[in-house]
Amino acid sequence: MKACISVCAIVAFAMALTSASFAQTAPAQPQDPTAQAPSSPATPGAKRPPDEGQKPSEGESSAPASSGKIRPFMGTVVHENGGYFLRAGDLKYKLDDQTEARRYEGRSVKVTGSLEKQSNTIHVQKIEASPSS
Repeated sequence: MKACISVCAIVAFAMALTSASFAQTAPAQPQDPTAQAPSSPATPGAKRPPDEGQKPSEGESSAPASSGKIRPFMGTVVHENGGYFLRAGDLKYKLDDQTEARRYEGRSVKVTGSLEKQSNTIHVQKIEASPSS
């Protein structure tokens, strides 16, 4: 009989500990999945991605986030395999703005943008004739 009481006491104690640990990890209020996260403070010169359903404004790209920082790329725009690329020495990068790249085919250019290393694509912000040409 003493063994049964001891076992019952241990089980009751274990259940109390378990329910207490769940009470500590559960949020006090249910999370609203439609609630927006607090926005970060605006940084001067920083661009905010367009809201869902909006078109990006001029100079912004709707492409996925790239792995690189915005920087200049120098080279020549070439047309190969139905697409436009930036050839820089032995390297070749796909340009995501094919319409703008078409205007500079065969010319030395400075492309401002970010490189997505996985696809070897430059997400173009601006293409301009190279200052040296």
